[in-house]
Formats: sequence, C-alpha cells, structure tokens
Amino acid sequence: MRTEQQRQEIATQNLVSEAYENERYRLKNSRRYHIWWAEDMISSTEDSGLWLDLGCGTGWIHEVLHMKGHARRLVGLDIAIGMLRYAQRKQLPVVLGDAEKLPFGDGSFDGVLAKGVLHHLSDMTSAVEEIARILKPGGVAVFADPNLNPLRALRYALKNQGHHFSPLHRAFRPDQYTRQIEPFLDIVDLAYFGLFAYPAAFPDILPFTVSEKIMERLIRLDETIARLPFLNRFCWALKLTARKSVNEN
Repeated sequence: MRTEQQRQEIATQNLVSEAYENERYRLKNSRRYHIWWAEDMISSTEDSGLWLDLGCGTGWIHEVLHMKGHARRLVGLDIAIGMLRYAQRKQLPVVLGDAEKLPFGDGSFDGVLAKGVLHHLSDMTSAVEEIARILKPGGVAVFADPNLNPLRALRYALKNQGHHFSPLHRAFRPDQYTRQIEPFLDIVDLAYFGLFAYPAAFPDILPFTVSEKIMERLIRLDETIARLPFLNRFCWALKLTARKSVNEN
C-alpha cells in the first residue's frame, strides 16, 4: 500500500511529464545539455547487453541511445503512467512499476541506469538492494542525483520547492550517497557534474534560457570544474558508478 508521500510523488511526475517531453528535452539549449548528461552516463559502461532504464520518464535515454547509434538494449520502468505514455511513443519497452520492489527476476540485467531516481524515493535502501538483486554478477549500475551543495541546501532551508517537486524530493552529500549504495554494490567511481550549464538546462523550472553556443561553452567549463578539488563540491549533481561483485549469485 502506498504512503501519502508516494502518492504525491506519482501525482507530481504525472503533472510534469508534458513539460519534460515538450520543453526540457526539446528546446535547443536544454536539449544539448541533456544529451551530454545522458551520454556521460552511458559512456561510463560497456555498450552491450540488456539494461534497465530505472525511472525512465519520457524515454529520453532510449532516444539518445538511438540518436547516437548505441547497441545496448533497454527496458524502461517508471511509476508514473504519464511519463510512460511518452516513452511508449519512442518504441521503448516499458513496465509500470516501483523501484523499491522491482518486477524482475534475480540477475535479469547486465546493467541499470538510474538517472535522477533515488532522490525521489521514500525507501532508497530497498531500491538499491533491488537493483543489486536484478543485476547479473559483474553487472554495472550508474546513478545520477542532486548534490547537496550550499545553494541547494539554502533553497531547501527556505522550502522553495515549487510544483515540480514532491515532499520526497531531496539531495545528497557525497558521503551520504556512497553510504546508501556501498552495502549492496562495489563503488567504482564518484564524479560531479553541472555547475553553470546545469540551471539553464531546466526551462520548465527556471524562467530563462541561453543560446546553444553559450550552453556549449558552459558545458566545457563545467567539465573542467568537475575535475577540480573543492570547486567540484559546488556542482549541482553527482554521478556514481557501481558494480555487483562477480562472486554473488
């Protein structure tokens, strides 16, 4: 039985699905950023096998895979039917389901992509345990979620969320993030991304845009900042790559 917070999360995702599809992933400047973000996650792993796009939303990662000619096969899962309606139009095989109780057998997937998923969940531990369960031994999971940088911490303190965010929405310090994942999967890499380009990539939330040329320059600047100690802590997002032990069955 779903909690009230979970019901609010589903309602929020259904509400914003149209804006995701028609603004976030379609306007030229933000589209460029989200292609870069998806490619960054995809390039962290081998381009083969069967993968779960956990919290697939409107099927954006599937769209980028086809756009860039990648070979891996993808199955999408999301809790919001509003999101899945758009994903189905892109010919992505989809399942309506809950990340905290995945409807797949043990060792079903070579990999899992979880872009912007864990920070929406009421029980993150169960979700990571489920991801580990459905991965084959040696399988890889790539996560991306908000980093609790000082600016975001201030916004949360002021309760300035808006209609795009349910009460479950939160961000993580890097140590919090790794602590949630490492009991179930071996951490391979933790990286930062998005500082100056990141805010301009969400026109459905923030009331401004930049040109494609400026967005490209901001992406290159952000890539440099993400590699610099201390400065990278101000980035807006975290990307974590983890692997299931080959000794697990």
